[in-house]
Amino acid sequence: MGERRDITSANAEAAAYEPLRVLMNRFGARCTPQEFYWAVNRAYHAAESLVYDDCHADLFESLGVVWQRLLGHMPAAAGKARLEVLDVGCGTGLVAEMLAANCPDRVGRLMLLDPCGGMLEQCRRKSNSWPFECDYHEGDVFSLGANARFDVITANSVLHHVVELRRFCVRLAELLRPGGVLLTAQDERRGAAGDRVLRRRRAGAAASGSCFARSARRTRRLLGSLARRMRIYRRWSPLAAAVSGPLLEQGVIRRAMDLASINAVVDFHISGQPGALGRGIDPAELKDWLTGLSLRDYFTYAFRGLAFSLLTQTEQKQELTWLAQADAHGAVFASAWRKGAPRSSEAR
Repeated sequence: MGERRDITSANAEAAAYEPLRVLMNRFGARCTPQEFYWAVNRAYHAAESLVYDDCHADLFESLGVVWQRLLGHMPAAAGKARLEVLDVGCGTGLVAEMLAANCPDRVGRLMLLDPCGGMLEQCRRKSNSWPFECDYHEGDVFSLGANARFDVITANSVLHHVVELRRFCVRLAELLRPGGVLLTAQDERRGAAGDRVLRRRRAGAAASGSCFARSARRTRRLLGSLARRMRIYRRWSPLAAAVSGPLLEQGVIRRAMDLASINAVVDFHISGQPGALGRGIDPAELKDWLTGLSLRDYFTYAFRGLAFSLLTQTEQKQELTWLAQADAHGAVFASAWRKGAPRSSEAR
């Protein structure tokens, strides 16, 4: 029975990657879909790690409001013991920065987990300013030891990358201690691409005039963003070429990939972009898959599809009002989950 279950599980895992076949055929890939997925992701994130902070500066600033709310669900430390935190898909350390800014005294050790060594290297360069101990693990959640357990697990802009999302969620639940919390942010919600309210708000923002004419604050931010991107372009070849080059050399593909196709692989669950394969993330499915976890908080944001830091002061106030009203029409969502009963004041 165990062998049959293993075979069934392996078949299900392989089937999850099958939508990638259409892209594999287009670019002459002859490996398995799973091998194709990981090869493209490794090449993409290795290139992106060099300029990740510059490209996402506005987004990072915008997420401060989101993570302040999520970190309010952090469990209390037991006695003098501080919390052990796992940051899944840590990138260049955004969540670590949020932890350091909002609850530095509650975190004892942070494990930064990412499949890309380049991303972890960026974290190491910043870690001297973080007031907690850091461990680094290159890999995914399935590469952690069988006995690994954490009080808090964070995942920022991660779920939409994961093909085997059900299996991934089951593993997250296993990695949490009783009373521990899982915090997620920056993933597209299912249905956002077809949301008429969101579309109307986006259209309203576009129709209100040129971004450069709307406010001096936005003008400065957009000019700064443009300057950063120009610096990136001068020192970094276009992303599609930076990703396709290694894949061609390794024989993974026979024809160079365009950026839309690369994004379709990397952002597996994102909808609405050219060549997209996904439909967004359904929180109801997460609830089924996160075995033993209860949903403590869920909210959408980015109600105009724009980063908070790029909005005018009037628009920011409206965004915060929608957030307080639990408006369901944001482009992306965040969530907080707790395993089992609330954590007591006793030692774990």
